[in-house]
Amino acid sequence: MFGQVQQSYGIVGVAGATSAVAEQLSDGPVELGVAEGHPIGETGVAMPVSVQVRASASEGSIRVGDREVARAGEGLALAVIAPGGQLVAAAVVDTTRTLRVPFDMQLLPLYRLSSASRCMDIGNLGWINVTEATMATRLVARVDNYRPFDSTLVFYLAADRPTGLVAAAPQGTARRSSIS
Repeated sequence: MFGQVQQSYGIVGVAGATSAVAEQLSDGPVELGVAEGHPIGETGVAMPVSVQVRASASEGSIRVGDREVARAGEGLALAVIAPGGQLVAAAVVDTTRTLRVPFDMQLLPLYRLSSASRCMDIGNLGWINVTEATMATRLVARVDNYRPFDSTLVFYLAADRPTGLVAAAPQGTARRSSIS
């Protein structure tokens, strides 16, 4: 599998199933089908629509009903079917490059990382020099107040010239007593 052994593999599964699904592994071609209304392996779940999985050393395909929804030359053909029988997604994964499923980026847009902050766990250690962690970035402090207690957070800031210091209001149930 995945370019190492020339075997064919087909599977029709059920999300969260703990019992055997319908699957077949072979040195030759695989043809695996589950008819509409029939159980998927030993899961006890009935297939809402007929599914046909074909796999060989050179290609794989998936048919849902009378329509081919995925065909892969080299790699994996995947299809996700809702309990009502609707096709949720179909994808082809090229395993010769990487094993990554192509996501619809309209639903999950990517953003460029412009900076990364350093995190320091300071606890009740008294005086802590956080200069390195705050160089050329903003300072964000989080008081994990999972049990109510009085806490004080004091910052001493110094610069060679005036800065545009901005103190934001606290979030959560904390109350700001003073910022000067």
